[in-house]
Amino acid sequence: MIRCMLDDVPSPNAVANESKAGTLKTKWLHIFVMVGSLATGSAATVTVLDSWQKVLADLGLRKSEAIVLAEQSARGDLVRQMTHLVSQRLFWIVRYSGDVAAGFPKEDQDEAWRHYNDSVIGWDETYMTNILLTEKYFGTETKKQLMDIGWMLLLINNCLNRIHYRVLYEAKDPACHFDGITGGTQEQNIAALDKRTEQVNQAYGTFINSLAAYP
Repeated sequence: MIRCMLDDVPSPNAVANESKAGTLKTKWLHIFVMVGSLATGSAATVTVLDSWQKVLADLGLRKSEAIVLAEQSARGDLVRQMTHLVSQRLFWIVRYSGDVAAGFPKEDQDEAWRHYNDSVIGWDETYMTNILLTEKYFGTETKKQLMDIGWMLLLINNCLNRIHYRVLYEAKDPACHFDGITGGTQEQNIAALDKRTEQVNQAYGTFINSLAAYP
């Protein structure tokens, strides 16, 4: 007798499946009702359209307004952060190389060098995260632009090491090597560095303009 009664009780999986099926049927019923209302030109068209957008969001066929706004905010935060990191790094590159070229006292050069290294650390700490977020929010091509900028900054760092640690590189290779630009003496290295820094500045301007065009 008890066994017969248990046989009549649906299993948890069956209940869950029926619940999911019922929810899906309800959502599609809402869609059919709204389509019918739109087709007949009812007076509640505005309300129906609003409900239609909500149902599409529920079904995963459209992003909700909250998600869209959150992504826009995240994109803006990402751009502001990267702009700050790049501008800080470029500023201290120019400041340090200018101090060396002008023959400023060693303590001034060392202070600028310390600030430059701080900017490098800030860039490196967030680089991989920024690469991934750039691809997520702006696509693969935009991510490649950022990686190209990162590569140019790395070459600049190698050049700055040759300038700052001149004695260490003197017997090996003291020259800064860029595409079509080669240094050698301290003055030549700084001249090559200045040209490469301007290239980075232009590349980042192009990068920012491509982001501004993103919807």
